[in-house]
Amino acid sequence: EQYNNLSRFANDVILLVDVDGAIVTVNDRAADVYGYSLDQFHGMNIRQLRAPSARTAFDTEWELANERGSLIFETVHRRRDGSEFAVEVSTRSIIVKGKTLQQGILRDISDRKQAERELSESEARFRQLVESAPYGILVVDRQLVLYANAEAVRMFGAAMPDDLVGHSLLERAHPEEHESMLRRTLEVASGTASPVIERRYLRLNGEEFWAAVSAAAIEYNRRPAGLLFYRDITADKRAGEEHTRLEEQLRQAQKMESVGRL
Repeated sequence: EQYNNLSRFANDVILLVDVDGAIVTVNDRAADVYGYSLDQFHGMNIRQLRAPSARTAFDTEWELANERGSLIFETVHRRRDGSEFAVEVSTRSIIVKGKTLQQGILRDISDRKQAERELSESEARFRQLVESAPYGILVVDRQLVLYANAEAVRMFGAAMPDDLVGHSLLERAHPEEHESMLRRTLEVASGTASPVIERRYLRLNGEEFWAAVSAAAIEYNRRPAGLLFYRDITADKRAGEEHTRLEEQLRQAQKMESVGRL
């Protein structure tokens, strides 16, 4: 009577089954969840609550539950109307009037599973966007590279992300940039606004290139980190240098022409 009074109005489904899986008793919540009346549960077997696609694992889980005395697992059940839903099952062997029974506490986790699927899909979409971005993207902890997208791998002349991940970003920076990089790291970590700057880097083959870099403080794997965006501006810089060189040549030519006229 005490057990029935405690379990009857619980929010989770609570049932007792014998050694063969026959349902001995259920609480009121079971009728709400499965659509059967309390009388209809008597004479049913716990296997009948399983969705057809999940029945093949029943024997293994049942055997483990009896061997260990308790077990927690997830599976799929089916309501009377045929609809299926995910459940978390917690079983424990108990003695009732000298008989060993399995107590099962079942919780509908459909909402949680749906949230997990949506989160997984969202993460997959975000990763696809990041990996296909036309900008190099790095995540760094101080100077240690934690993540590099495909464009960053290409930009630094690497063959794979592991050529960058786990290494210090200082290894890929021009020596004259080290002091400025360390100072900027402290600024980003403190939350100071970080404008886009131009910086020289070295590809893995030693070739120098220029990049426009922006940075922001983020949390990555539950730790503070820096998110860096790179745009290769080497061609722009070379074009600018060539333009400056041509302007200087023009000025020199104009000077010589002036001297000739004089």
